[in-house]
Amino acid sequence: MTETTKYTVESLQQERAKIRKQLEANKTAIVNHWASLVTPAPADTKVQMWVNQAEKAYAIYDGVMLGYKLFRKFNHFVGIFGKKQKKERIKRKNQELT
Repeated sequence: MTETTKYTVESLQQERAKIRKQLEANKTAIVNHWASLVTPAPADTKVQMWVNQAEKAYAIYDGVMLGYKLFRKFNHFVGIFGKKQKKERIKRKNQELT
């Protein structure tokens, strides 16, 4: 037969505290690694600073345009926004033609 281990409340609390410390250490390591990956290199000259700002602006524009295009594409399939108004517009046009 297999041996069963009896756990005490104190041993469970110690294990829980140990795991929390490990999680906190992992969290800080991940945050530091992420920050080093994402942050741009500091600009040494004004030209580099302008280039960094232009890159940020382009990245923001690109993200907005991608979101807009995805919204338009998936809204066509899902039809969450504007479907009722579109149907009513089509009805009115059909009534005007008849």
